[in-house]
This record gives sequence, C-alpha cells and structure tokens, in this order.
Amino acid sequence: YKKTTVLVNKVNNYCKACNLGISKSKGDYIVLLNNDVVVGKRWLIELVKVIKRNKSIGAVTSKLLDGDTIQNAGLLTMPNFYWDERGAGKKAREYNSIAEVDAVSGASVLYRRSALDQVGLLDEDFVMFDEDVDLSLRLKKHGWKLVYVPGSVAYHKKHGSCNERFAREAIERNRLLLVAKHYPSKLPSALIGKDYFTVKK
Repeated sequence: YKKTTVLVNKVNNYCKACNLGISKSKGDYIVLLNNDVVVGKRWLIELVKVIKRNKSIGAVTSKLLDGDTIQNAGLLTMPNFYWDERGAGKKAREYNSIAEVDAVSGASVLYRRSALDQVGLLDEDFVMFDEDVDLSLRLKKHGWKLVYVPGSVAYHKKHGSCNERFAREAIERNRLLLVAKHYPSKLPSALIGKDYFTVKK
C-alpha cells in the first residue's frame, strides 16, 4: 500500500497512538477505526456523505454489529455518569434512521478536522475506554452535532485487544476521570458507582 504510512509508537497508549496518527494526517476528515473492526462496502462513503451535508456536524459514527445483532448505534447517557450502547442486542435491521446521539463510539468514527482543531485531540490520560465520550462531550460543549449513520456498517469484535477484566477496571476508572474532568462538583457522590473499587465485607 504505497499511500499508507506506518508510524512507530513506543508507548502502549491507545489515545496517544491515535493522536500521533491524527497529527500526521492532512485531510479535512479523520477516521478512527479499531483494529478489531471489519467494515462493510459503503462504510466510509456513507459517513462522508452525511458529514458533508451539514457543517455543524462534528462527528459521525457507524452502525456496529456483532453478527446479526446491533452492538452500538451511538452512545446513550445513563444515570450516575455511566454510558451505554444505544440499540445493543436489537436486530441488525433496526435503528435504520440517521439520528443525533449523546456520544459517538470511537470504534468506528469520522471527525471533522476543524472540530478537532477547536476542541483538541484525545485525552491521553484515559489511555483507552471513555476517551470517545470525553471527546464527544467537548464537541457538544462547543456546539458540534454528533450523528449516527446506519448506512455505514461495521462489524466489531468487542474488547478484541484486551480481556473483560481489564476492560471493566478501565471503564470504572475512566468513568471517575470523566466526572472529575467535566462535573467536578459531582465527583464525591459519583465515587461509589457500581461499587467496583469498594471493599465489601
């Protein structure tokens, strides 16, 4: 692939690796795609088509499937500063309308460069997990729209690069980092959460 540039990243930090790639890119749009994702034929065409329609859209995300079921159709805000996958477990043929969402999944997302220039890149303190939510919150605070595009289909092997135990700890840790960063006055009441870091007698 003569047009492909391979960058060496010496630190095992997902956000840092993405930021390195973004810093070397030159286009008006930037795609982040996890290494455990296989894309459909119109995956990129549909993302570009939608983001080009409206200059207020900062990011567009795909319909992520696990076999014939939906894994993710954008992200939803949940109580106590948790986030969930919109449409998870539903049939693949559902969620077929373009829609604004609370946050976009970093597993398959296309960003407008001018939006990232305004709000900044991925926060490397997150390493991985919830970094997409953090960036989504920053984009929304600056008035950018986040849009789910069902015509862009990708198949995602969830947590294909780590085990479930690592993922759960990172999600709980980064949830607290997210609260501390965006809602610092709410941190004391959010510490308990699902009791992941609480010793139970």
